[in-house]
Amino acid sequence: MNKLLLTAFLLLFTNEMKAQMPVDLARIETLAKDSTNTEFYFENLKEKFEKNPQDLSKHQLQVLYYQPINTLGSFKYDISTTGIYAKFKELKFKKFIQEAEAKLEEMPANLTILFLLSLAYGETKDGTNQANNYSKKFKLVFEAIKENKSLTDLDHLIELNCVVDEYIILQILGLDSNSLNRTSKMSKDYTIDTFEKNGEKIHFKILRNNIFK
Repeated sequence: MNKLLLTAFLLLFTNEMKAQMPVDLARIETLAKDSTNTEFYFENLKEKFEKNPQDLSKHQLQVLYYQPINTLGSFKYDISTTGIYAKFKELKFKKFIQEAEAKLEEMPANLTILFLLSLAYGETKDGTNQANNYSKKFKLVFEAIKENKSLTDLDHLIELNCVVDEYIILQILGLDSNSLNRTSKMSKDYTIDTFEKNGEKIHFKILRNNIFK
């Protein structure tokens, strides 16, 4: 089995695909903004995720991840190409950590920021505990959003709320995005990004910002 197909199987939560409805962003927004619903209210989830992330259910983690649809906005670090770790090591880590943690106030479960903070703290003195903390959070969120999802089945694709997250996933799976041919197909509510090499394809479903507009 070639590496491209292998990554698709690695992203399956179970060996047997189970049918699952697409992410319902309108429902997630309603849950996250309802302060009377303490189980899913965004501010409550954010506080719990900060202190005891392992206590959140997969559904709660999904609400925390999908509610703030974003593209990282003013977060100016370019991490959309492979080899990002080599470039990342050239940064001033204390400054990066300060800016990245400020972004977490807006998007506490953003995969990109959690992943890079785990790397950044790993490069700082006495940063091991924080590196492990962010790595744990990244894994919890990643497991929650990829449950019963695929990189090959167009009806059950992994759904991301930030295009940069797909490059992080490619990176951790050891795939060089520069060696893959990338195409995009847009619809009203989402974009399907396809990465292809030697006739093999993998896909990501990127949820669109304009859903709530």
